[in-house]
Amino acid sequence: MKKRLSILLCMFLILFMFTAAASTVFTGTGQAIGFGGNVIVTITLTDGVITEVTADGPKEILGVYALEQLPISMVEGNTINVDTIAAATVTSTAVIEAARLALTDAGVDPDDYMSAPGAASCFHEGLCTAPTTCTKCGRTNVTIAEIALEHDLYYVDLGEHHQYQCKNCDYAHEPAEHRGHCVTMTSCFDCGLTDVTVPANNKYHLMGYVDLGDMHQYQCTLCGQSSTAAEKHTADCTQPSTCTVCGTTDLEATEVSIIHSAENYAYDDLGDQHQFHCYVCGYREEAAAHDVSCSQPTRCYTCNAAVSASAQVIISHSLPDSGFTYTAKEHSYTCSNCGKVITEQHYFYGDSPCFCGATAPVHTPGDTNSDSFVDMRDALSLLKKLAGWNITIDTAAADCNGDGSVNMRDALLLLKHLAGWDVKLQ
Repeated sequence: MKKRLSILLCMFLILFMFTAAASTVFTGTGQAIGFGGNVIVTITLTDGVITEVTADGPKEILGVYALEQLPISMVEGNTINVDTIAAATVTSTAVIEAARLALTDAGVDPDDYMSAPGAASCFHEGLCTAPTTCTKCGRTNVTIAEIALEHDLYYVDLGEHHQYQCKNCDYAHEPAEHRGHCVTMTSCFDCGLTDVTVPANNKYHLMGYVDLGDMHQYQCTLCGQSSTAAEKHTADCTQPSTCTVCGTTDLEATEVSIIHSAENYAYDDLGDQHQFHCYVCGYREEAAAHDVSCSQPTRCYTCNAAVSASAQVIISHSLPDSGFTYTAKEHSYTCSNCGKVITEQHYFYGDSPCFCGATAPVHTPGDTNSDSFVDMRDALSLLKKLAGWNITIDTAAADCNGDGSVNMRDALLLLKHLAGWDVKLQ
């Protein structure tokens, strides 16, 4: 009996010693919303001590530093009461909140891990030449996140690419192609290196508005290349000598198109007509017919005046959803409101088709007589038209500079083109 009791006592002591020697490990996971979306934190506790913390935010960009640094501080300080990172406060707060939930999930009270942060909670920063020494708190043998290490970076030429490399370690950014301006294709404006090879598709223009006298053009300020036509200056009626687009000042009245602010003008009812009137500068347009719809023919929708039966009116009709018929120059449709059949010319905006479905005709710039050739006959036709001759020309093809009007500038540009000058017809 005594022998049996001794054996049981020994087994109990062995079991007690084994249980006392074994570590107790708990793991918990929590989730919160950061700047870029969900932040998931997993905490491992060994004998009640925080031994591992991971933080993951798949869509985080600005908050990556918080995902890397806060778990390190939590492990070093055995606390979740760590300071937020100034540049990533939203994500930092999410990491701390998710850490509280992770501790709860592990079966412990998160308030037990809210001790005041000390030196151990420092967001360590350091130099790549001494990657275990914090330059903020002075501690050594610490873990510093890669993103918190300072490097001595400089650009290295790699043929058509450059790369930002550290002079002291093997840290480097991903290589990137050189980019150059149109007139300096041997210098990269990203890395600043000269005598480099810039790929042909990486030629960039420095675009801006350039004053051309009575017009301006959006073009490269270095080489003069432009994909848009020159336009007349535009000015507000309150400052008629200053272009609101390119900023040119001291403009003459003939060099500018005046615009009037919507809050400063109205249409005056003149009885049978109405008139545009700017209350700031006093400008008035010629009187014009009232605008009415076939559904409300007694009320002008422009000036809101009641319209008498004797008034001059322009009647607008409602477009149907379908049922258009058209030829090369005009289309017809039946008004969905009054049933009247309307026939009118096509309306094209640039190369876009008319609302009836007709496509814009293809014009060859400069081919004013539409014979599929651009030669002196076209220049002669254009000059005759500008001189007042009663002839028909393709006005779209005659607009050689693409500014929306046909005048002597187009004729001069066409003559230069025919003479072999390096000019472009648009």
